[in-house]
Amino acid sequence: MTHRRFSKSAFTLVELLVVIAIIGVLVGLLLPAVQAAREAARRMQCSNNLKQIGLALHNYHDTHIAFPPLYISRFPGYSDRANWITMVLPFIEQANLNNTYDPNTSTGGGAGNKFLNAAEIPTFRCPSAPQNAPATYPGIDGFTWALGNYVCNNGLGPYVSVQPQAAQIATVVREGVFMVNKKTGIRDMTDGTSNTLMVSEVIANAPGPSTSDWRGNLTYPENCMFHWNEAPNSPAPDRLRNQLCTSTPIAPCVGAFTSFSQRNIIVTARSMHTGGVQAVFGDGSVRFMGQTINLLSWQAMGSPNGGEVVGDES
Repeated sequence: MTHRRFSKSAFTLVELLVVIAIIGVLVGLLLPAVQAAREAARRMQCSNNLKQIGLALHNYHDTHIAFPPLYISRFPGYSDRANWITMVLPFIEQANLNNTYDPNTSTGGGAGNKFLNAAEIPTFRCPSAPQNAPATYPGIDGFTWALGNYVCNNGLGPYVSVQPQAAQIATVVREGVFMVNKKTGIRDMTDGTSNTLMVSEVIANAPGPSTSDWRGNLTYPENCMFHWNEAPNSPAPDRLRNQLCTSTPIAPCVGAFTSFSQRNIIVTARSMHTGGVQAVFGDGSVRFMGQTINLLSWQAMGSPNGGEVVGDES
């Protein structure tokens, strides 16, 4: 009787190494594509957030015949009240949060607004940005402030705020759309609403509960604005209060002042998106602004009524 022998086939070591190498190559090719797809989705959500903010600003304008001011400051005593973000809360389905606002208490540390200051608002968080914990500042009774990534156009800085000895508490070299105690309307955008920046992005830089960096603070008056001295994502450092500034490669800064009385602030639009930032314009449109944009074009879009001709946006 003849018996047939059947040999079992198996991978040789060389074949196994080849298969592993092929899998490694495929993973290497697919992973960047997956990451790019995820970033595209995050960027789309960021754009949607900005569209909601732009719509909220226009609904505010329809109600009040102007856009909100940067924030309200009362004399005497230099007492900061609601900023523009607080004012648009009812128009982004946050009326209940807005109802917690105490107009008789400063948002710069008043106990009556502790809940408002600490509330994280999803609409104001870009999913591409580092997901940081709320910032805390123990120097004011350990109050907590939430961070966000969308800030308004204050102008060509520096923003300067001086205690009540000064006749004007805020001056900039050239005004943007949002100024202290001053409302700007569509009628004032003589350069055209589609040519005027309203809101852009900032990197909320603190890695966790921290007193070291307040950029992106949603309700504190110093931190809800950007300037157009530099193009988006510029390596030039922002200028902030010494104790509220931590410089990193993605968001450099230098301490420019120490006290509450003198605020010599310049904050540049920045984001974690590759190559630029997103921005809302006066007509409510959202556009991606490349970081290689001609600086004069960027500044022309920052000015609502400077009479400049907007050039290439690339």
